[in-house]
Amino acid sequence: MFSEVLIRLRALFRRDTVESELDEELRFHIDHQIEKFVRGGMSLQEATRRARLIIGTPDKIKEECRDARGTRWLEDLWQDVPYAGRILRKSPGFAAVAVLTLALGIGANSAIFSVVNSVLLRPLPYRDAKHLVWIDDYLPAQKTSAVFDVDYFVWRKHCGSFDEITMYNASPFALAGEGGAEQVSGVLASWTYLHTLGVIPQIGRDISADEDRPNGPRVVLLSDSLWRRRFSTDPAVLGRTIALDGNLYTIIGILPRGFEFPEASRAELLIPTAIEESEVATRRNITFVGIIARLKPGVTPQAAATEVDTVARPVHAAWPSGFAKMFANSRAEVITLQERLVGNVRRALLLLLGAVGFVLLIACANVANLQLARAAGRGKEIAIRGALGAGRWRLARQLLTESALTGLAGGVAGLTLGAWLVALA
Repeated sequence: MFSEVLIRLRALFRRDTVESELDEELRFHIDHQIEKFVRGGMSLQEATRRARLIIGTPDKIKEECRDARGTRWLEDLWQDVPYAGRILRKSPGFAAVAVLTLALGIGANSAIFSVVNSVLLRPLPYRDAKHLVWIDDYLPAQKTSAVFDVDYFVWRKHCGSFDEITMYNASPFALAGEGGAEQVSGVLASWTYLHTLGVIPQIGRDISADEDRPNGPRVVLLSDSLWRRRFSTDPAVLGRTIALDGNLYTIIGILPRGFEFPEASRAELLIPTAIEESEVATRRNITFVGIIARLKPGVTPQAAATEVDTVARPVHAAWPSGFAKMFANSRAEVITLQERLVGNVRRALLLLLGAVGFVLLIACANVANLQLARAAGRGKEIAIRGALGAGRWRLARQLLTESALTGLAGGVAGLTLGAWLVALA
């Protein structure tokens, strides 16, 4: 078995040597037979003729030997591919149109599928993302949703459906210091933010509860991209200070590479909210926030929404009259974080994926029509090759090789175009 594999590999990768050995062996047998006939009294011419009749035509014997190796189809393929390339070079107009048509169809499909895969199919890059939910209060009178920081403190204290709950909002910051001044986006979040998402800083530590309070220590975590851009991945950056909006913040950690904040993918800073804990909207300033929670095992979003409603109604009724009236008929909404992030674009993306799929079908049909029209003009060439001994399968295989080569070129061009479109987006 092993020796057969070695013979086939040698026939593939040392074809010239094997063919030369085959010629020598065939000549040896023919010469030996001729010599035998000459010793028997035949003339050299008659002996040669008789030897060839007995042994057979050299080319036919070679073909039989190649078939016996079991690598004939690969050898023929190595002949078909260069020939197909030469044929396509002789028809640059056809090749260019076919490759461009396929490239547009494949490029559009690969770009859209990459987006659909990352947005709809691939799970969110957080630990046990299926348990992460988004909490909102829907206000029928205003036909909108709103949730405040005081809601977070109420639900955190009284709701038992969640293992963790956190609040956050995005805000721009003016960053000054080494490397010049620039405006960067940041996220103000409660100290439970990273723990709720299941994210651990790559170096340094998370925000502590003592740092998430009014007049607490000013600390910040940097994104990996900001760390690389401003500090050249220097691990000694921990403990240093940066100026944000004129205030000094101590760097305590670096977020993992590739981490994205929910609904704030371009944010590069994580800072504690430092909001006073309160369950009643009597403060002078209240803040609109986003709230993410992690469901306990076995708890459904519907069950969590019922509990959130039950907890929130008496609390909202105790708020000052303006807020109480606004939340009088509110309805809690608990949906998966995946649905929150992609719900508005799911239908559009699926429709777009279907549309570009039809574009690819049309592109393939157009290329097939071009191939048929071109094949009709090659009737004379195919007839001559058939007359020279090429069988139907041999001719079909050659045409299929040309089509495969065209498709391969179009595929490479299409994937390149798709990658460029994704990077551009």
